Amino acid sequence: MSRRFTHPAYALLAGQVVTAGVAFAINFLSSSVMPPDQRGTLAFFIQLSYIATTLGLLGVERPYVAERTGVSFPTAVRELGRLTRSVWVGAALLVVAAFVTGWVSGWFLALLLAMTATYVVSNAAVRRVRIAYVVSRDRRTFVTNTIAVQCGLLGLGVVLYLLDVSSPAAWLGAYALSSAAAMVTSTRARRRSREEHVSPSQLARVRREGLRLIPASLGNTALLRSDRLMMPFLSSAAELGIYVTVATVMEVGAWPIQQWVDASLGRLRSRAAGSNRGLVIKLFLGVVSLTVVIGVLAYFAISLLLPEEYHRSLELIPILGAGTVVYAMTRLQHGWLIAEGRPGLVSVAETVGLVASAVLYVGLIPPFGAMGAAIGSGIGHCILFGTTWALRRRANRA
Repeated sequence: MSRRFTHPAYALLAGQVVTAGVAFAINFLSSSVMPPDQRGTLAFFIQLSYIATTLGLLGVERPYVAERTGVSFPTAVRELGRLTRSVWVGAALLVVAAFVTGWVSGWFLALLLAMTATYVVSNAAVRRVRIAYVVSRDRRTFVTNTIAVQCGLLGLGVVLYLLDVSSPAAWLGAYALSSAAAMVTSTRARRRSREEHVSPSQLARVRREGLRLIPASLGNTALLRSDRLMMPFLSSAAELGIYVTVATVMEVGAWPIQQWVDASLGRLRSRAAGSNRGLVIKLFLGVVSLTVVIGVLAYFAISLLLPEEYHRSLELIPILGAGTVVYAMTRLQHGWLIAEGRPGLVSVAETVGLVASAVLYVGLIPPFGAMGAAIGSGIGHCILFGTTWALRRRANRA
């Protein structure tokens, strides 16, 4: 096989193609059997689990790739497990909240919180397997795990669709159960791991850089997800259901660049980022083309497959598509900053973007609902890109 196609980014991209296809299918299967308010409830708790997972990982994903490329898959899984034990703390807190909520106000919300806690643990395992593959290039394990997770989710989604199940807890449980395949992969890897020599200072450096990147990791996740968390309170769960039907699909346009950047941090660190105008142009054209294709598919899928109450989401496609392009190019800028040893600047930019987006959501969602969220998201991504570009340019001139 050509060396060109052995880079881990290619397997990550292939995995994302599968994931994107399943995400597209699950999004429309769930929307077909759930009214907008129930779909919005499901989206809220999924986003809550994503943020809890990000907090539990302590920002170590990208620093670990930059520092530990070349270790075996079992060793990487073991080390990442040690670095991210706080995931279990976050899940335990959600379980406690579930019991308290059930005792005080009812067991439906408690069940949703319990499913969220379960998904936090299994989703963290998925992300650890992904990072372990990037540093080890154990393609077979990664591909097997990806197929198991995505086929499991699609199979459970089809079952829920055929049974006409509209409960958000059941759909959230499908996400958690399918992702548990990664926990099996991790357990098997740890059993066959042989402790490889690692300087304590290396993992300590990973942890320190990860802690510096927590604001960036949280800001990145919250910037994409805070609209879902805020809409039920600023507008309604039904508006969130309409919004997320499009937003979930359009995000896929940014995934290829995310995968390429995350898989290339070690290589970027070993050389100066310098001027990469050709790379920027290629990636820009690629993300624009992919986003247009996804937008067209989403338009026809919503028009032909979903109930009429979801058709208002069609007007959100151009705005969310433009925001996806800007976000993808921002991730490239962040990759360069991390490779250049400036993770703190990423955190600064993400914090600015998060605050700006939150202010925009508070001002735009109450009067405009889903459209306000789309506009706020697009402007927030532009502010994040502008801030990142300015910080990197200033740092390179210093």
